[in-house]
Amino acid sequence: MSNIKSTMFAAYNNSFASVEANTEGSGAGWRPDAGDHAVLVTGMTIEEGDFKQKDGQVFPSIDITFQYQMVEDPGSPEPRSFTGARFNLPSDPTQLTDEGAKTRNRIELERIKGHLTTLLGRRPENLQMAMQTIQERINNGNVIPVKLRARYDESKVKPGTKYFKEFLVSPLSLA
Repeated sequence: MSNIKSTMFAAYNNSFASVEANTEGSGAGWRPDAGDHAVLVTGMTIEEGDFKQKDGQVFPSIDITFQYQMVEDPGSPEPRSFTGARFNLPSDPTQLTDEGAKTRNRIELERIKGHLTTLLGRRPENLQMAMQTIQERINNGNVIPVKLRARYDESKVKPGTKYFKEFLVSPLSLA
């Protein structure tokens, strides 16, 4: 192996040691089969991102992901955890000019409202307040039991590629 390759691989030693092996075939790691599952919502991550239109325009956005743990997991000795599909909401949706981007934004907004309605147990009127309430609950160590519907949609552009999406269907009682 050349010195350049050896040096490059050596630079990855720290990060390589800290990652888990992915044998599930997804960059996101393991995710449950399609269907309904009892899960605990264990986390929510909010980060800055980019919302891209087909015409190449890029707008600042907020990326939101939820973290889950299976309540019952027959495929594993311990209940597995996974990260949900990313929500990508433009910071200013009024800047969108492409009809496809506007539709994609509406669909994402409907899905996040569905998540928040299930997590709060009521229909939220204010996105910011709802997100803050959920974040505070999770940060205080409260997991939220819900029924999650996992779905895999076939890509229209890349045949054979499937995209995971989750929907929070209803709250659950673990009593």
